[in-house]
Amino acid sequence: MNPVKHFAVLLFFAVLLFCGSVMAAEDKKPEEEEKPFKNAVFQEQYFVKDEAFITPRTHPYLFSFTGRWMRRREVYQASTWPGTSVTALIYGQTCRVKVKAPVKEGIVEGHYFLASVDNGPQLLLTLPTYNASENPVFEFNLDIPQLDDTVSNAAKTSNVLIPHIVELTSEPNYPLNLIGITLDNTIIRQGRDWLKRQNKIPTIEYISDKLADAPALNTTAVYHVARELRLRQEYVVAHGKCFSPECKRSQAGLAEQYNYLSPFDGNPRPQDAREAMPSKFVFHRDDPLVEGKEPEFVMVDVGDNDLAHNVNGLEFMQSLQAFLGNLIVNARPEAEIFVLVRAGRYVTETEDAIVSMRYPHLHAVKYDERRAGGDAAWHKSFYCSYILPLADPSYPYRELCGTAYEQLSVGSHMTGSFGKTVLVLLVLGGVFGTLYSRRRQLMAYIGQLRGYSNVSTTDKEAVEN
Repeated sequence: MNPVKHFAVLLFFAVLLFCGSVMAAEDKKPEEEEKPFKNAVFQEQYFVKDEAFITPRTHPYLFSFTGRWMRRREVYQASTWPGTSVTALIYGQTCRVKVKAPVKEGIVEGHYFLASVDNGPQLLLTLPTYNASENPVFEFNLDIPQLDDTVSNAAKTSNVLIPHIVELTSEPNYPLNLIGITLDNTIIRQGRDWLKRQNKIPTIEYISDKLADAPALNTTAVYHVARELRLRQEYVVAHGKCFSPECKRSQAGLAEQYNYLSPFDGNPRPQDAREAMPSKFVFHRDDPLVEGKEPEFVMVDVGDNDLAHNVNGLEFMQSLQAFLGNLIVNARPEAEIFVLVRAGRYVTETEDAIVSMRYPHLHAVKYDERRAGGDAAWHKSFYCSYILPLADPSYPYRELCGTAYEQLSVGSHMTGSFGKTVLVLLVLGGVFGTLYSRRRQLMAYIGQLRGYSNVSTTDKEAVEN
């Protein structure tokens, strides 16, 4: 090859190589300063965080549900019966509750629920105004009471987190939709011990139809007395609705609404329903409710609205009989059931309905409105005299009740007018049965008496002669 051409080829490739290296240098981005945690072996997501997020799904034994709850994917929805609540065991001083807005439409104002820490007073927590159509999610801080210095220092020294009990109570108009709770991160050796202890707390279900102008549940004596005694309480309470379906045929009575996840307006029968038939039937469900503790005690206090609407006594008694039968056979077969008898409100019909059931765990309770201390004193006396002594022996009811309370008038299942008649007949039958079985001895005894009488008469005649 010509030396000139050879030199030209070499020069061309040299210039080409130089231009390529310059362009590559211009395109090359400056390398980021390598951080110690950003490498292929140990990345940021593997750092242990200061906080942990727990849910009823990931930590089922740290949550205890009271009342009727449904689970929709990752959201736990409370029913709209009042007093529905959830209790959680947390650790440390951090507590952020994550909730989702209920399924509604439009702008929502005044959405609140109640929160309590370590059986303390209930705090009112109000969410900011929001557009429910956007399905917003909220996370809010719950203040944990400061610990005693001795306990706090001991916890820091031993490198442990102090446990706390958090109770969240739903509001009927805007039911609580719980997602989970953020707390201080720690190793949780999750077992069933805490949940077992929660299940030992007595649970009472209170069923009542209240007048439309009755106070809200969380302001009543029965609610605060139960909290004072640390009872778990469920409420199936409806304001302005009758117990019997005979009151307003366009609406379902409380006796029927009891069977559903939440109360509703209108009649559940499709042919004359004002609204769609409820699909959330509680008992014998294919998709069961969130598992919770079944109440050991049921208190039935019904008839106020029926009396105000002049429902016939026989119709009320028949409705009560059917409802009690549903409780005994279907809903609460293991519970002790107490039916409140109030003066002037279907007294005879209530007692006769109880007697007709002939069930040993069904009791009539006579309410004494003249009792000193009013409604609160009566309910505390009732709980301490008849509910708590039947609870788990480990429950400290004597400490919570304090001094002994006088016994209330609690009747058995044989306390009505019909029951009294039956008792009288049983006593008379027993007397006559005894006399019949001993008729020979009785006849011999009568014969002896007659013999003594004849002897006495003969002696008297001999003396006279």
